[in-house]
Amino acid sequence: MDVPILEIGALNTHPVGMCIGVDYGKAVKQLVTHLADASLKNIALLCTPANNTMFRSC
Repeated sequence: MDVPILEIGALNTHPVGMCIGVDYGKAVKQLVTHLADASLKNIALLCTPANNTMFRSC
């Protein structure tokens, strides 16, 4: 079966198919800026362990 595979998220050095990387640092900065501009002051971050692939790309 010839099925195209697309991975989206942190860059993978050995993707199964095509890989689209996400700049999580830029995304978080834009999110916090938007929340601050909306006068929100109590902002929290809930996340996975620091060894998660997502955080290694930041």
